[in-house]
Amino acid sequence: MSRQYQHWMILLALILLGFALRLFQLNQASLRGDEAFTVIHWMREPLQQTLASILTIDPQPPLAYALYYFFGQIAGTQEYIVRFLPAFLNLLGIPALYAIGKRLGNRAIGYTAAALFAVSPAILWHAQDARNYPIWAAAAAISLWLGLVALERRRRIDWALFIAATAVACYLYYLQLFFVAILNLYVIIIYWRSKKLLLHWFISQIILGLILAPWFLNPELLSGGSYAGTAGRIDISEYITAFIPILTYGSSINTELLWLAIGVALALMAIGLYTLTRINRKAALLCVLWGIIPLVLLGIVSTRLNVFVPRYVLAASTVYFVLISGGIYTIWHSKNKILQVAAAGLSFLFASLLLVSLFNYYFNDSYAKSPHWRELAAFLNLRVQSEDSIVNTSADPALTFYLRESGVSAEELYLPANPEQSREEIESILRERLSSGVNIWLVANPQGGWVNASVPRDYLLANAQNLRQTGLEGLPVNQFHTWETDNLIGSIPAQFGNIAELVGGLLDAPPYPDNQLVLQLVWRALGHSDTPLKVFLHLRHDASSAPISQDDQFMQEGHANTVAWTIGSLYRDAYTIPLEGIEPGEYTLYVGFYNPETGERLTIDGSADDELIVGIVTLP
Repeated sequence: MSRQYQHWMILLALILLGFALRLFQLNQASLRGDEAFTVIHWMREPLQQTLASILTIDPQPPLAYALYYFFGQIAGTQEYIVRFLPAFLNLLGIPALYAIGKRLGNRAIGYTAAALFAVSPAILWHAQDARNYPIWAAAAAISLWLGLVALERRRRIDWALFIAATAVACYLYYLQLFFVAILNLYVIIIYWRSKKLLLHWFISQIILGLILAPWFLNPELLSGGSYAGTAGRIDISEYITAFIPILTYGSSINTELLWLAIGVALALMAIGLYTLTRINRKAALLCVLWGIIPLVLLGIVSTRLNVFVPRYVLAASTVYFVLISGGIYTIWHSKNKILQVAAAGLSFLFASLLLVSLFNYYFNDSYAKSPHWRELAAFLNLRVQSEDSIVNTSADPALTFYLRESGVSAEELYLPANPEQSREEIESILRERLSSGVNIWLVANPQGGWVNASVPRDYLLANAQNLRQTGLEGLPVNQFHTWETDNLIGSIPAQFGNIAELVGGLLDAPPYPDNQLVLQLVWRALGHSDTPLKVFLHLRHDASSAPISQDDQFMQEGHANTVAWTIGSLYRDAYTIPLEGIEPGEYTLYVGFYNPETGERLTIDGSADDELIVGIVTLP
């Protein structure tokens, strides 16, 4: 077997491994908000409309929009398709990392760097994400490789390929300009004595500038519009606690292992930098510039905009993988036994930590990239009426996407819509919706750090009846309604003594992913009792069996009572039956009134019966 054949087999194996990992559980997690925005605005709207309407709302270069738009036209825009594009195109980074590692170090460093790009959760997280960052990361690596080739070979074809690759990377993501600037700085430092090479280099940059100018000099783009970023402002400590671990291990490394992971990564990079310095000092300088300056530049920008997040400099991972690969290479080739032993131990720890992060990424729900929007939308689809209102407290477009996909036609409100929305405005919107007599579904977790995040819940708890309070896969769900009601649900009239008449009811539809059943009943007040009566709700196999589960409460949990309620008025009440641990089968729901002091029940319609069947429940 020839060495060339072995090389291509190794590279092919790494690409296939990377492809398998990118396809594995590709759609396990729901789309996150930015991905849903991609589908709704980049793929489903006409391209011209996207370019005109969200230029400064979701500021990305046109190639990012165009790639997703045309992919959608060819393959479709269904949820289960959209992530395939970044997963596939990100594979280009694997051979690019090999080529960079080989050129900066040697063949062994190149293979290791390619392997890290293939398996690292830092890259996989984005490769399985319907945005432009993973595609840009691969394009940036290709641009760097072709730039190094052009600087060495200096042929016209090499310069042309470098210019083309860099233009593509810039048109995929704006902050590629950081890395273009770094490469320019590197060239000036290393080749300042070679006037002919510098001339060729700056001609290439002028041509690149002419290619970028039609878009990058757009006056609307230069003004910045109203875009202020969606992440956070600069926090220098996060360079160590967030950027280094996320760009090397991904965001799924255990918190208790964080400092160990940071120390191992930095130590391996330091050893790798030492190794590269001995092999190729120019390479060591490039790695330092490429790995540090983009983070510094992002920090500077983050003093004005909320953009301080690792994914915006994802291309810096390229040299981190090369440096770590250099550290691992030291195991086999260093003549310094102490350094060799240290590198061996660190390499073992790094591999172990990488595997832990990889396992967490795929199998630990605590590190899921997005909440269970898909399941929440399905839950709401079975329960929300078209006239209801859904308050999305997270203001996350992913829920909007799944509500539309599930066919939910109810009005959706983002409250708070932004951290600056006033309490008065939020309460006014909710007051208007309550006055119209609809159900308000308060769902999802509010944005962390927003000072107005709790306003919707606080207002509704103080001014409305909480008919349902549950959670679905960590996402809270509350259903509110005014205390008064004129909305009769169904028609199941029955009179309990001379106190109350049951005039309507609404029973939850299966399935019950939150392991509880909610029954709403509407009562008409007929008379007053001497003491407040309780309503019981029993879930039983049949009339003669004991309750398997039950709810037992005063009317509207004490807000109204049978001693003082208004004769002739209607009262909506909700009852929650826990279903945890109940075996599949058919069950019957019975309701009745009783005196909690004596245990005496009210009879129904003048008969001897003291409980009424209000539903049949089938548990799958």
